[in-house]
Amino acid sequence: MCIRDRLSTSQYSKTTADGDYTLDVNEVRDFKGRLLSQERLQDIKVSIYEKDISFTGSNIPMAQDIYYAQQLGLKLRNISAELNGGQLVFDGNKFRSSSGHLKFSKIKLGLSDMFKGFIRKNNAESFFLPSITGVGTLQLKDTVKYLYMVKCSNPRKFILEQGVYAASAGQFKFGVHADTKIGSMMFSGKNILQTTVEGRGILILELPVPPNELVILKVTPDRPVRVNEQEVIYREGNVTRNKKLASGVFGSMATGTGFIEEYTGEGLVVLAPSLNLAEIISHDLKDELEDAVEKNGGNFSLFNSLKNKFNENQEIDN
Repeated sequence: MCIRDRLSTSQYSKTTADGDYTLDVNEVRDFKGRLLSQERLQDIKVSIYEKDISFTGSNIPMAQDIYYAQQLGLKLRNISAELNGGQLVFDGNKFRSSSGHLKFSKIKLGLSDMFKGFIRKNNAESFFLPSITGVGTLQLKDTVKYLYMVKCSNPRKFILEQGVYAASAGQFKFGVHADTKIGSMMFSGKNILQTTVEGRGILILELPVPPNELVILKVTPDRPVRVNEQEVIYREGNVTRNKKLASGVFGSMATGTGFIEEYTGEGLVVLAPSLNLAEIISHDLKDELEDAVEKNGGNFSLFNSLKNKFNENQEIDN
């Protein structure tokens, strides 16, 4: 797939006397997109940009996929950092480009670092967490997920679910949290060991839903929180997770599985309720598409069935 920013000819070329175009690197500009949010520390400025998805190429089915992605409102988002002696740590799969007097820090290969790397890898993150320091500009890769910046003026502790960490700037330490209660070890569908980020500065999370759809629940020693485990994005503070049997017949009927996920201690649990709804809608739509394929003798691809489904909905709307 070739997805790139749309730049007009006048932005990166000039016309010579004989009418030919020549590339002038001094006029090349990296179109970052619309600024969504920005945070500063003394030695670094971090920004999040958003732009439309575009396509260049001759692959018609791929172009159709991009078209429907545009119709669904999908956007590309990226992290940009301007360093003035500061440091940006990020997931190792996200580096795109840098300019200026920047250098990568040496990767640590101690036993503790290797152990943390295996935990991160098991949690859909990169094995190593590279960092860049110096003076210059850094760009990370585009993502269709939502980027959320948390400014921590005071030390805070985050326990992250799989694939949530994107980048950070400031004074953070990375560790491992273990949910060692029997319920979590035996019945939870999540990893027992999770990545922790603790300190102060700017933390950037990669979310599956828009930040304004997050629901924050407060946990206190006398007020535990019970939730659907699939909706938890991260937790903050000294909060422990445990998987427990739902008490009574009605408790089992309410959860659908007979289990609940309980959080105790003191801190916050952050949920994305719309994530579960999206999965339900996606599952129902998939069933409808498979039925459509079967009714048509199995001759239609999943994409063509999806296109027909969209066309039917547009006719109803009209």
